[in-house]
Amino acid sequence: MKMLIIILSIFLSLNLLGDDDNKLSVDSGKRAGFFVGFSAGFAYQDMNFLNNSKSQRKNLYSGVSTSFKAGLFLDEHFAIFYSNYTTFFSAPYKNGNLYTNKIYLDALNGLGMSYFFTENKSYFISGSIGSGVFKSIDKHNANFGTAYLLSFGYELDNNMNIELVVKRAGKYDNRKYNNLSLDAQSTQILVGYTFY
Repeated sequence: MKMLIIILSIFLSLNLLGDDDNKLSVDSGKRAGFFVGFSAGFAYQDMNFLNNSKSQRKNLYSGVSTSFKAGLFLDEHFAIFYSNYTTFFSAPYKNGNLYTNKIYLDALNGLGMSYFFTENKSYFISGSIGSGVFKSIDKHNANFGTAYLLSFGYELDNNMNIELVVKRAGKYDNRKYNNLSLDAQSTQILVGYTFY
C-alpha cells in the first residue's frame, strides 16, 4: 500500500509540474501524459485444486471485481502502467464438521501495457504480469504465485471504457489444501473510468 501511495504521489507531482498538454484532464480528448483509471464489474472465479499437476477438484464461483491502473501514455496508441486487478468471491469453508462461507480475494499486482487501435473511441488490448495473491479477507496470511492477464476492451467515450479480462494465477502452493496446489482463473467484465 505504501508503494502505491508513493507511485501515485510521483505521478501526480510530475503531472502538476508538467505543461498544460500533459496534465490530468477529463475533457482533453487525447491520450497523453499520466493517467489514473478505476473500474468495477462482475467476475467468475474458477478454482482448480491440483495434485502433481492433475486436477482433483474444480469449483466455479461468481463475485465482483475491481481494477486500478496508474501509468503513462507513451503516445496515442501505447500505454504502460502499474495495475491491480482483484476479484472478491464467497466460497464454502470447512471448520471441523461445520461449513461456513468465507469471502476470498484473488489479486494481481503488476506491470502492464495497452495498445489502442485508433486515436478516438478505440478498441484496445492489454496485458499485465506480476504477483498473484490469494487469501481469505479475514486472515493475514496469504498465498503468492505468478499471475498474468489479457484483456480486450472498447472506449465508450474519451474516458469511459468496457473491458473483458481473463486473469490467471498459477500454482498457489498451500499445505492447508491437503498438500494440493491451487490454480485460479478469473473472467471479468469491467466498466471503467480513466482520468488523463
